[in-house]
Amino acid sequence: MPFFAVDAAHMVAIAEKTLDRKRTWTTRGIEIATASANDLTRRWLGSLHNNFGWDYHENNEFAKALEHFKLALKYYTEYGTPQQQSAARWTVARGQRSVKEYDSALATQLELLREVERRNQEDGYISKNSPNST
Repeated sequence: MPFFAVDAAHMVAIAEKTLDRKRTWTTRGIEIATASANDLTRRWLGSLHNNFGWDYHENNEFAKALEHFKLALKYYTEYGTPQQQSAARWTVARGQRSVKEYDSALATQLELLREVERRNQEDGYISKNSPNST
């Protein structure tokens, strides 16, 4: 049951206290999911790369974080929901800001804002009044 093995690796990585242990478990989850032919199992790759990205980001390894944010977007585009895809695009833009790719980040953020405004919906990250819009 690779799906459950990836789920377990994902949850253990979240619960681990040290960055090395988090990375070990996330890497293991990515290995299992990548080897699987099952779309539900491969769908975990978006979450795993997103979490990996934030682990790197919190450790000020911004280039590595952005690399994983882009991989998360790739997998969310392939397997995820529209909400996951939007959040992943926001995360890529956040990573771009951290590596000082301000023009690319701003273009993505403005595109996401226009999409939210077109849908006439509030969004926790992509709104002029969002507490997370930093």
